Amino acid sequence: MKLLRYSTFIIAALLILGACSRTKDIFTARTYHRMVSKYNILFNGEQALLKARNQLKKQHVDDYDDFLSIYREGTEETISGVKPDLEKCLEKGSKTIQNHTMLIDGKQKNTYIDDAYLLMGKAHYFKQDYPAALETFNYVIQKFRDAEIRAEAELWAAKTETGMENFIPAKARFEKLYSNTSLARHLNADVFASFAHLEFVQGHYEEAYQLLIQAAEKTDDKEQEVRWLYICGQLLAEQGLDYEASQMFDRVIRKGPPYELLFNAQLNQARNYDTELMDPSKAYEDLEKMLRDEKNYDNRDQIYYVMAEVAQKLGEELDRDDYLNKSIRVSTQNDKQKGLSYLWLAEIRFDDKEYEKSQAYYDSCYQFLPKNHPKYAQVAMFKKSLGRLVANLQTIALQDSLQSLAALSDADQLEAINEIIDRVKEADEEALRAKEREMDQLAFNSGTNNGGGIGGLAGVGNANQSFYFYNPSIRSSGVSSFVAKWGNRKLEDNWRRKDKSVILEDPTNTEAGANGDGATGEKELDPRYDPQTYLAQIPNDSAAMDTSHSLIQLALLDNAILYKEDIKDLIAASESVLELLQRYPNYQDRARAWYLLYRIYLLMEDEANSTKYKNLILSTYPKSEYAYLILNEGKDVKDVDESEAKRAYAAAYQDYESKRYRQALSAAKTGFEAYEDSRYGARFLLLTAYCEAGLRKMEELRTNLEEVLKRFPRTPESAEAQKILSAMGQDAKAEGDDKSAKNAATYRSDFSSQHRYVLLVPNGKVSANQVQISLSDFNSKYFPNNRLLVKSILMGTEWQVVMVSGLANQKQAQEYYRTLNSEKALEKLLISVDFKQFVISNANFTDFYKNQDIKGYQAFFDENYK
Repeated sequence: MKLLRYSTFIIAALLILGACSRTKDIFTARTYHRMVSKYNILFNGEQALLKARNQLKKQHVDDYDDFLSIYREGTEETISGVKPDLEKCLEKGSKTIQNHTMLIDGKQKNTYIDDAYLLMGKAHYFKQDYPAALETFNYVIQKFRDAEIRAEAELWAAKTETGMENFIPAKARFEKLYSNTSLARHLNADVFASFAHLEFVQGHYEEAYQLLIQAAEKTDDKEQEVRWLYICGQLLAEQGLDYEASQMFDRVIRKGPPYELLFNAQLNQARNYDTELMDPSKAYEDLEKMLRDEKNYDNRDQIYYVMAEVAQKLGEELDRDDYLNKSIRVSTQNDKQKGLSYLWLAEIRFDDKEYEKSQAYYDSCYQFLPKNHPKYAQVAMFKKSLGRLVANLQTIALQDSLQSLAALSDADQLEAINEIIDRVKEADEEALRAKEREMDQLAFNSGTNNGGGIGGLAGVGNANQSFYFYNPSIRSSGVSSFVAKWGNRKLEDNWRRKDKSVILEDPTNTEAGANGDGATGEKELDPRYDPQTYLAQIPNDSAAMDTSHSLIQLALLDNAILYKEDIKDLIAASESVLELLQRYPNYQDRARAWYLLYRIYLLMEDEANSTKYKNLILSTYPKSEYAYLILNEGKDVKDVDESEAKRAYAAAYQDYESKRYRQALSAAKTGFEAYEDSRYGARFLLLTAYCEAGLRKMEELRTNLEEVLKRFPRTPESAEAQKILSAMGQDAKAEGDDKSAKNAATYRSDFSSQHRYVLLVPNGKVSANQVQISLSDFNSKYFPNNRLLVKSILMGTEWQVVMVSGLANQKQAQEYYRTLNSEKALEKLLISVDFKQFVISNANFTDFYKNQDIKGYQAFFDENYK
């Protein structure tokens, strides 16, 4: 028995020793390396990949106002959080290949080596390192024979090509997979869905739908199926197929998806009711049922918004506006939805040319719409433009009223002003009543469920009318008592303080003395209720009257420009200029007004009027800048030798960079005279301004910058000139700013060369060694495969410089910078330290360190790297 055990032990030991060999094609060796690859190294790598994918999926936030993404594969921000897991995948794949490859006689005996390459390719893909991923997948396709592995590699290569926007080769790969009749069943759904994604990103919605609906039918993942069906509904809706889209969303609803998907599917089902093929009352019934559902309490604003969309389809404009206002009133937490409701109302009023109402809605929209919304920039522009327009209209109305008052006697002026004050008070009281009605609406009509409120919550429905703020009769009595004692006070902090306009109380009014706190003998007076506020503005002398007329003229001209450039209402633009000229026939800047009319009528294709004002300018003001613009309109730039101009500019700029400012100034002036009408004219003139700044001639600098704006409007050079002038300010304080701009301009834009990360900390405020250790730990965790070197040096006596070198180019440097900051790797060390950080090319670092130019390079970094 002992001999048998001993013999068994010896045989096992020999088998194990033989199994470790990667050069012997024997059963034990193959089994050993395959088992270790699959169940040890690759298993850990695949688990790390699964963890990373699940985390990316969990962190994904769906925007139901846009198309849902077919796959949830993360963004630059979320990918940084899973980098350690993806690096682990690369490490495990590489380890499997290095330690367990059995390449014997040109054949791979370890059948899991292809899985290792595939794992590494997927890790590169999810890191969005698409070139490395594509190289890996192509290697698998070329080197391995397993049909299933090759097909999977082809799929991932096609997905990678899509990510790189190589749409033609991506489509060729997908079509090859699409026609593969022996494709493994578990790849079918992904092939169709990934192909659909390719068509979707190109805007081919019909093709994307046809592919995605097949993917939904082929997948075994129920969560994925219902998501893809929802996207199919979105694609149908985008094509204007309302009936089909509504039916698709109904199909999603019947699948019983999670609440958020279910709620949005219900909204979209109603939104896409076909008013010709379906009964629209059914849409309203479904939406009203959703309003009564307790789960939807905080989402009622979205429901009312969709009801407005249904009303819009039916041409019920009053109902549409009413639903939008309800959407705003019941909004509890969704600022984006409130912003969208305000936006729609703003656009409706804008289209109706009710610009003052539109401005108010745009102003409200601006407060609530997220800054990353696609329409935010447009909203900001209209808020600003319409704000100016309304302010101008108010200026015109006010000055007209004040001029009318100036023509009256003192007694008549006071009588007219008292009438104005009475109207202001009446409007304020009506606004207060409207506010009360709005509060009552919110308190009592926002979510009644059989008259009992939501879950018995006080103030919702009729749950508890004994509570003061939810009982209308008690509240009404309280408001009356408050107004009797305090008047119509504005709702604001410190509302009882008397730090504004104050008047003495009428001594005959004994009622005020009986009002507790009102017994002080003083009462605050709203300036809008004080006649002196209005009397002080009346232009009672010629100088004040001239100022009043100037304000009207400026407002009319500015409105014409706003109508033309921003609002695109050419009729209103022409009317504003014509009103200006009609009211002021001797307007001193008639040439400008005529030129504006000439441009407006050109856009309106009104040849008669455009010719009329063109001729007026040419005959009355033949030497004006407007005549020059008309005469040179449409002319090509002079035929000059661009290559010669380019060489002259390069030589002048080289002198400027070398700080030979006088020589550069002379060359720039000569170049401007010779090539003024070429595309280098603006550059020579701007370079002249730079040289004046270098010579500290600030007045000449300002003059040249203004000349750039005048001679070369709407060019990059004029934008740069405007930026510098804005920085200089009213008192020419920009000598230091100009120096920073000049310094920033000396840095080279060579973004393909090696970079480094730089951290500047005040000397003695933090341990540079601790910072180096933290950075080294961070590098090991997030960038283990990059050969990064950390070191520190002093810069002058004030700064300690800690650097991480070895970053290949700008892209990798930016990735390093983002990851370091998103992971807050240095937060604890630098929590109370005034530090600076940036990435910089090695070439620029030499200039930066030599000049200790922190401010100048920071400006260059902000412009080129952020």
